[in-house]
Amino acid sequence: MMKNKLFFIITAIAILVICFFIINKPKRDFSEISINTSRKQRIISLAPNITEIIFFLREGHQLIGVTNECNYPIKTKETTKIGSFGQPSIEKIIMLKPDMLLATGFDSHPIINKFNKLGITFYNFQANKISDITETMKKISKILQSKNNNKIYKWQKELDKLKGESKKIKRRKPLIFLKLWKNSLMTAGPNTFINEIIEIAGAENIAKDLNYAYPVVSIEYLLLKKPDIIITAYPMEKSEIKQINGWNSLKAVKNNNVYSYKNPDILLRPGPRILDGIKNLQKIIFNFDNSDNNECPCQQSCL
Repeated sequence: MMKNKLFFIITAIAILVICFFIINKPKRDFSEISINTSRKQRIISLAPNITEIIFFLREGHQLIGVTNECNYPIKTKETTKIGSFGQPSIEKIIMLKPDMLLATGFDSHPIINKFNKLGITFYNFQANKISDITETMKKISKILQSKNNNKIYKWQKELDKLKGESKKIKRRKPLIFLKLWKNSLMTAGPNTFINEIIEIAGAENIAKDLNYAYPVVSIEYLLLKKPDIIITAYPMEKSEIKQINGWNSLKAVKNNNVYSYKNPDILLRPGPRILDGIKNLQKIIFNFDNSDNNECPCQQSCL
């Protein structure tokens, strides 16, 4: 079970890094979308966040294939798997005879030309900012001719509500260090939707001013920045906390303000469920002043 969780976390981080490096690549023009309206589309999703968006729009019935990492919602188990994210099986995809492929992080992928030559439409979407997530939902809704655009409107309204709730808090914003990977001090920096999630939740990211989207910091950097709260985006036992080199000296560790996400997808996957990630962070942040023990205010995601 732990190996499976770590596998999906590694995949999530890989998706984050790939998505960032496509930010300056040419974008497909979605202004003119040609769709065959005579029948249901045969769609293959090449990324977990795309799969979640399709189901969020209640268009899962148009999916004929997804990646191995597409694990939400539960209905994805019933959908044919076409390989892993970033390395889909061309043979399996061709056998399924799709009308189009929807992806994230594939701008420079060598398989794009192969599918174009086969006459399979290929759409690639950005996932660097929260606004990208909203735009992706709108574009996919248009592509799939969804009649559930109201769900996007309600989603945006809920996001705005969460922003408003954080703005009501007038005290100092707590400093957060979000540890993305078990074996290093990798975190999320500026120009990432994760940095935005932290800010929307009412905190300040200690890595917001660094030069990289997903930097690896040092223990000296953490001692200098003195985070009030540490969050690991992977499952971690309480006994592991003080085993990390230098963590015993950190304020957040001394004050027992270390939390571990058992379901990191709601933070790391740029899809509809980031609202759940924000809500969980807000529970931690809003209770920060009284956090003098390791009793977690979240129901599902903390130590």
